[in-house]
Amino acid sequence: MEEERRNWGAEEAFAALMTAVQAKGVLTTEDVWPYLSMEEDAFEALSDLLAQERLQVEPLLPFQDEGGMERFFRELTDSCPEEKEAAQAKKKSPLYLYLKELLQTSPLSASQASEVWENAPDEGSAQAELTEGSLLFCLGMARRFAGRGILLLDLTQEASIELMLCAAEGETRDFYLRAARRIFGRMKELEEEMVPVCRVPQEQAEDLAKVVQAHRRLLNTSGREPTPAEVAAECGLKEDRVKELLALETLLARPEGSEEALPEAQNPNDPALQRAQEMLSALPETEARVLSMHFGLRGQPMDPQEIGAALGLSPEEVQEALQKGLKTLQEQGRKEEA
Repeated sequence: MEEERRNWGAEEAFAALMTAVQAKGVLTTEDVWPYLSMEEDAFEALSDLLAQERLQVEPLLPFQDEGGMERFFRELTDSCPEEKEAAQAKKKSPLYLYLKELLQTSPLSASQASEVWENAPDEGSAQAELTEGSLLFCLGMARRFAGRGILLLDLTQEASIELMLCAAEGETRDFYLRAARRIFGRMKELEEEMVPVCRVPQEQAEDLAKVVQAHRRLLNTSGREPTPAEVAAECGLKEDRVKELLALETLLARPEGSEEALPEAQNPNDPALQRAQEMLSALPETEARVLSMHFGLRGQPMDPQEIGAALGLSPEEVQEALQKGLKTLQEQGRKEEA
């Protein structure tokens, strides 16, 4: 059905959504889900039609109380093989603890999200409030792609980063419709490529999103590659911190497109790549080799099974090396920033 509606026109999709509104009195991300894969022009036209009717898409939350959270956790761990460790650890698992934390957040409605930009004292405060108030929404979006080989916590982190980037654009019109489309696109990329995701702390992810967005803005306005100093001034972070985050982005980024695009991404004279390799040189040999192979710094990116076969390690040992290596790099970045 999703594939069929991908080619729908804006008016056809709008008519279907109006039927849903008449039946329920509200429009949610559940209703717009089948249309998130529409072509860009059709999706923008659909957004315009909804705006004309003053209709906003409300975020559909996966749970709202502790009982719902417990059911969510049980259903997830029962149905998703990759959540085996969470199922065994139960209430001591990072997943369960994260879900408990989300119960303490105050989810934003569509109208509240639109008002954030008007009431927040500055842009940074607005972005932070939107992000925190939308964490349950991101979890719900990520849940739709769970059970396909990637941990829900990792999917949720990716969804949160996309939402932060959406918030950084400053577009307040129907925020959750636009955020849902952006998250949907990222989840589809992960699903198609089955890219292993390496988790980074929330604070690190927020700073990384600021740097990426500032870099894109400067690149678009100047038509040239911005310097770390210019990115730092644009996003309000220290220059050394920006350098570390740009290097981290090189580590976390996957080459896009065909193999023909790889040589440019791996240009040995690329300052970001040189910085990434410099950071890896401070790690134990195994962790450095695993990270380099995983992120394709010297060739085609490899999954844990391929890395394990090449280095004589089990997939579990590869994952452990990945997490230890990234943690060391993150601690190194914080020390240098201090």
